[in-house]
Amino acid sequence: MKNMQTNYEEITQIELDELSRTLNPLIGMKIDWLSLPDKALLGFEPSQIAVIVNTLIDGILPQIELLAQMKITKQNFPTLV
Repeated sequence: MKNMQTNYEEITQIELDELSRTLNPLIGMKIDWLSLPDKALLGFEPSQIAVIVNTLIDGILPQIELLAQMKITKQNFPTLV
């Protein structure tokens, strides 16, 4: 996403299209290895869960992007998907 604006002007249709193309491979991707046990969640407030999930996602974004680019399937890597 090289051409993204760095100021606060309106987002152009070209930028929206580029963002859509970039994120499209992630739509519908199921990542079973990013999970929290149900019983562990009982001790947390919703805002705390959001912090935990956001932190995990920040850490694994490079892997998610790689998986999306590879169009990984259960047949290829059953332990990852």
